[in-house]
Amino acid sequence: MSRFREFLKETSAKLDLPQPEKSRILLEIASDMEDLYEVYREKGMDEEAAAARTIEKFALSDEALADLVSVHQSPLQRLLGRISAQACARWERILIALVVCFAIATAGRSLLTTRLFDQANAYVWPILTLAVAILALAAYHAGRLYILRRHRERNLRRGIHWILGLGTASLVVGFTGFTVELYRTVLRGVDDTSRALVYFVGWALGASATLIVSMFVAIVAAVIWFVIVDKVKRIEIAEASWLIE
Repeated sequence: MSRFREFLKETSAKLDLPQPEKSRILLEIASDMEDLYEVYREKGMDEEAAAARTIEKFALSDEALADLVSVHQSPLQRLLGRISAQACARWERILIALVVCFAIATAGRSLLTTRLFDQANAYVWPILTLAVAILALAAYHAGRLYILRRHRERNLRRGIHWILGLGTASLVVGFTGFTVELYRTVLRGVDDTSRALVYFVGWALGASATLIVSMFVAIVAAVIWFVIVDKVKRIEIAEASWLIE
């Protein structure tokens, strides 16, 4: 239990925010308070004086709390916050399940064969490199959150969004390959009109195979990101509840 339990409990009651935003803010405040408390202790203050001085420094007026809420929540987020958190989580899981099933049904079988990679153009290799990086990050964060369970509240989300960023990068590489190879194909077709159709068919096969791989990597990255962020939200809520209850 935090030494600032009562203060955090009062702050929580004044914060008009849905979960997990409220828990995230409370954890940040609690962490900063502990840091300041340690600074005062190092300066020679006793425990009670250091705690009192810390609470004094972090006491926020109603106007300051209102500003804090407005910074962390847009009008759209306020509207969505009225929906039950459990209902949101349920629909999110249903949507994720549908996306995964669709991805497996459309691309899963092709990805299990070497034919797709044989048809893909050279841009498939940086996409596969991104896929390896995504899996490595996923393994790191899964081990940190699920197995080791070693984390500080303020570092819970550090590095997680790289997974989503790398998934987006795979789409960018796929569509870049699509465009660049189309341009090259057009130039080759202009130089050798007799084989223009052959060039175009080759481009279509290579571009479509590369796009399939890039989109599948992006979907996998999005699913991994969602699962890890959902775990972080649960940890934040549990940690905040422990601080004030």
